[in-house]
Amino acid sequence: MPPATPATLVQNGNARITLAAEPKGSQCQDPVGGIKITAFIDANNNGVLDGADVSNTQYACYQAPGAAGSASTTGITTLVSLVNEPAGRACANGGKKFFVGLDANSNGVLDVAEATTPAAYLCNSAGPDVGISIIDEPRGGNCANAGKQISTTSGAGKTVEYLCYAAPGLSTTWQRITGTAAQLVSGLGHIISSFSVGNVVATLPAEPAVKPGDTLTVRGESGNEWRITQAAGQTIGTRKLGGTEPGLETSWIQQSEPVHDWWFVASSASGSKLAAVANNFLTAPGAPKVGFVYTSADAGVTWTERQAPGDRAWASIASSADGTKLAAVASDLSRIWTSADSGNSWQEQFASGSSGRFWVSITMSSDGSRMAAVVLGNGAATDDGKIYTWEQSAGNAFGVGPWTARTPSRNWRSIASSADGSKLVAAVYNDLLDAQQPIYLSTDSGVTWTPSPAFPIGQVTHSFYRVASSQDGTKLAAAERFGKIYTSSDSGLSWTARIPDHGFNSIALSGDGNTVVAVQPLSTTDPLATGKIYISTDGGATWTQRQQASSWRGVALSADGNRIVAAVNNGRIFTSTSNRTTPGTAGSVTGGLTNELQLRYLGDGLFDATSASGPAFIVK
Repeated sequence: MPPATPATLVQNGNARITLAAEPKGSQCQDPVGGIKITAFIDANNNGVLDGADVSNTQYACYQAPGAAGSASTTGITTLVSLVNEPAGRACANGGKKFFVGLDANSNGVLDVAEATTPAAYLCNSAGPDVGISIIDEPRGGNCANAGKQISTTSGAGKTVEYLCYAAPGLSTTWQRITGTAAQLVSGLGHIISSFSVGNVVATLPAEPAVKPGDTLTVRGESGNEWRITQAAGQTIGTRKLGGTEPGLETSWIQQSEPVHDWWFVASSASGSKLAAVANNFLTAPGAPKVGFVYTSADAGVTWTERQAPGDRAWASIASSADGTKLAAVASDLSRIWTSADSGNSWQEQFASGSSGRFWVSITMSSDGSRMAAVVLGNGAATDDGKIYTWEQSAGNAFGVGPWTARTPSRNWRSIASSADGSKLVAAVYNDLLDAQQPIYLSTDSGVTWTPSPAFPIGQVTHSFYRVASSQDGTKLAAAERFGKIYTSSDSGLSWTARIPDHGFNSIALSGDGNTVVAVQPLSTTDPLATGKIYISTDGGATWTQRQQASSWRGVALSADGNRIVAAVNNGRIFTSTSNRTTPGTAGSVTGGLTNELQLRYLGDGLFDATSASGPAFIVK
């Protein structure tokens, strides 16, 4: 960005072009202002614009930083067009036609439609005392992405300066880093400038300065090394940097929690906070109590049994992105239980619709402001087979307030939500009332529901047991207890059958929906229950089998798909992690000249590399 006081871009004899910061005001309405560009003939050669000087002033206004993919730009993509103006009506002795604009389409050319101001003129004086020339500058040492060469000639000689373009195709707001230390800023691109005096250490932003969904980019334009460093609790997903697939390169780690009939697991965005529920449904009378809620704050290394919710036939648990909010349901005619402090304390919800039902599945938005739960429809009054939704209202604590019953009534088995809670998908399990329509969809946070048109009446019965959703709700997955895996890439309007008949207990999706993990039960009497874990990293098109011969019951994924947690029925909990930097201050990613890395924040301290280019990065 230009300095607050005018800086000379071109000075030769009495020809000058200066740049200065323009604050927000009548010329530039954007909160960050813009650039004031002044070109003038300094008639009295006193270095300032005054008196008889011939001048032209234009303004190149910035746009506010926008969301990823927007056309927000800064001065680095502001183009100046100065073309020859023949002698005539505009300039008696000829001169230059001068206008500026924002390179909205990033093609490196100031198109007519991109001009932000009308054309103005810098006219020559009557004598041959000065000339101003602007010509194209090709890609090279002066401008990495091409630009304009601005030169003046006079009796004092010739001077040359360059105004360089942004890289073609980039549509983000950029700033140059010229020092050896920098704080990365959410929503911006950061260029390691050739003016940097040494290797650059760039620090990731922390909440609340960065929010889930925010992006930032770092690009090298000098021979200096640049290193992105982390704070405590932060980590970077590195699959785009050439890593291996999740869970495929190393063995799984069996964690130290007790042996239980584990039923379901949930994960925060980074996978650092986990929750699991055990089910006492088959516990013999008088046997030790085993159906409790467990939480882990260290990615599964240690677990804490939560006594407050009690010993129940827990069926499902859901977690917010940061792992602070949890909600659990049980299939023993009990109530919904919630925690707003990562499981340290729990509240039993007595509100209308939250009690005395055969709950089987619960889901929540990433911030915990919306939840939905489903009831198994067995025909009894308490098992009404409805979907119940909850939305946080002003003044109400997490989970407190009415849970609203939604129609239709079905034999529901599972429900999943988009990150904002607006899109929901629910699965019906062998519903004799409506066996041909096993998947229902909602786009209004569960207020109304529509069966997926992919399963019209007349098709065979489906035994869908679990469903999962990507963060935007576009990609979905559904697992049959005695059948196949189905995936959808259009929010459930159409579905594709994937793995042949096997039978699955649970399924999970990464935030982008590209990584899918499904787990099987193990049985000596059921040929479909072979006890495998299936992993896909291409949205379900191809699959790899891992960790065989265990009776897997629940599975969950971190948002980047690089950390898996899976639970065994009458067994233990296992985790697998790959394609990650070392958590905390020990982790980093290092690049250099021509390297570029874009990161997207997924919450809970997790940044994920969404694109990377250039030579191999150094990952620690």
